[in-house]
Amino acid sequence: MSRVQGSFQEKARARVEVSGLRSWVARELENLVLSFAMIREGEIAIPKSSELSTYLEEAVLSWMEPEKVVAQELMFWQVALHIHTYILKDDVQTDDACGDDEVAGFSMWTLPSKNFRGIWESLILEQDIKNDLVRYCLAALVFSKMDVNTNLVSCNRLILLHGPPGTGKTSLCKAMSQKLSIQLQDEYAHALLFEVHTQGLFSKFFSESAKLVGKTFSRIQSCAADQTTLVFVLIDEVESLTSSREAALSGSEPSDAVRVVNAVLTQVDALRRFPNVFMMTTSNITGAIDTAFVDRADIKQFIGPPSKLARRSILSGALAELARAQIIDDFFPEKGTKELDRLAEATNGFSGRLLRKLPFLTFSKFASAYDKRPIPSIQFLSEMAGVAETERTVRGELASVEQKLRDSRGC
Repeated sequence: MSRVQGSFQEKARARVEVSGLRSWVARELENLVLSFAMIREGEIAIPKSSELSTYLEEAVLSWMEPEKVVAQELMFWQVALHIHTYILKDDVQTDDACGDDEVAGFSMWTLPSKNFRGIWESLILEQDIKNDLVRYCLAALVFSKMDVNTNLVSCNRLILLHGPPGTGKTSLCKAMSQKLSIQLQDEYAHALLFEVHTQGLFSKFFSESAKLVGKTFSRIQSCAADQTTLVFVLIDEVESLTSSREAALSGSEPSDAVRVVNAVLTQVDALRRFPNVFMMTTSNITGAIDTAFVDRADIKQFIGPPSKLARRSILSGALAELARAQIIDDFFPEKGTKELDRLAEATNGFSGRLLRKLPFLTFSKFASAYDKRPIPSIQFLSEMAGVAETERTVRGELASVEQKLRDSRGC
């Protein structure tokens, strides 16, 4: 498994991530890439006749600092490659302390994971959010290595991604942990991602929830104690664990919630002493999060719905995948430009998650008459526009019902 990443200064530095016979594969892949007349971002074609195809599943090139890359294609002398080799793993463990009728407190993924393959490349976000967050993590690591006193220069290694549902916050956290586990493998022998399941940390018994939080973070700390292990902690929908204590004390939230918030804040502070730990959290409702937790986050990054350009790119990528699978006929971004532009305009406000569902929902319209012959892409695009309009109508109806319910409750 290989990927190429790079940035453009005097040369565009590129990082190649490979699994297989490490040094040989790295050398042969570098020779292959530098033999191309032009080098561009995206998947690298490995000739089937090449011995490399025996050891590589794929090779993908992505620029580390795309804002410094002055052209979509660069000549070989403009690129400097840095090779990394790795093997994807499929190990995942759950909290073995939970009973049969209980939700596990966490899942633990060994990185880099097969389950997170391709997520980074599939995420299309505004500006350069992905690489900015990676640079933040690398900067935090430098501070840890240089033993910067965090009492004088605050660095909690805590990220809060917030925004509406379906915009890729959780996927970004997983992709970022995957990316960093590969980039930092020369410094850390192992890498783990703990995905904390907030619903598994609440108990029907009074005061037990805070104890469950403590048990989960105790397991995380035991792994973090090994300084050769890079540990990522992901808490999705963190507002479930860190709801405002002010609301709890006013009686609008269960009083046990105060103990949970206090427990989480205590554990966050405890993780600061481990220089090999990064905590990533997401929220759809930032206003509900306790301000003490928000203040601890180094970065509070909004992840919003995709722009028109991003929507076009997401839709184009989805259609290209259908063409690869021969569900529609050959599709290129230049083909059906007007139809694709209109569809990107019509899906304003749609989340990335919903945009990626549209092709499937559209195909369902053809399913009963599908005879395994590729559907004309222009016809498919036209049908997709109708599906998008239906989705917009349904969303409007749901929003209207929700507003009526709020009005009836006096909210």
